[in-house]
Amino acid sequence: MIFESSVNMDGLKTNPIQIQGNGTGGIFINNQSSAILILKHVNVSRLATTSSALRKYSGAINGYGGSFNIDHLKIDGCESEDQLNLVNTKIQIDGLFISNAPSDAFDCDFCIGNAANLRFDYIGGDGLGVSGSNLRITAIEAFEVNDKALSVGERSNLIVSEATFDNVGTGVAVKDASTVTIDKIKMQNIRHDAFMTYVKKPFFIGKTILKVSKFDRTGFVGKSVCIREGNTHLTLNGQLCEISELNVDELYKDRMKK
Repeated sequence: MIFESSVNMDGLKTNPIQIQGNGTGGIFINNQSSAILILKHVNVSRLATTSSALRKYSGAINGYGGSFNIDHLKIDGCESEDQLNLVNTKIQIDGLFISNAPSDAFDCDFCIGNAANLRFDYIGGDGLGVSGSNLRITAIEAFEVNDKALSVGERSNLIVSEATFDNVGTGVAVKDASTVTIDKIKMQNIRHDAFMTYVKKPFFIGKTILKVSKFDRTGFVGKSVCIREGNTHLTLNGQLCEISELNVDELYKDRMKK
């Protein structure tokens, strides 16, 4: 399904729009700069990616440009690298639920805007991946995420409030001249590290900063609560984390390998 001039899918809470695939095909939406897309009460399942030779994208749902207004979008069991991939767009999200993904759930590249009430369940890669973006995130949950619940890079700026992560590989990873502020976050059953700051791509000039307040550690953290590479800044409940020895190349050859 290819939409060259936006689309309005306006379902009802009691009768949502259903888009069901058989493990093939995907959705691509191209917005003009002034266009506003609406996805309201839409359930999507068992897609893959767009099959056009000239439109090979990584997501089951791919969006570019303009504004994306999302109100209760559910994506389940799509066989794609990303379930939702938005690029160079303004976002306004209230209710995004993604489950049973073989790799990443939601990638937002060069986005600006707000997102609230996000939940990611049984994700093979990252929950929310952000690059080059400026976002405010409110109420994000991640359960059974194999890699990072929240991954932020490429000179992004995020303000996050009310996060809950349970049974994830890494809680929050901030890198490459990005700045993230988190207020009120609960974590339990973290297999690797809770919070990380490091440099993956040195050509992004600037300070990498993560400030976390009201962190509630309610359960097991497998390795470390704080991993801070030199020349980055990571504070947890007002305390600066000590510098850690970290081999980023080995990190991405091992547990963060895609």
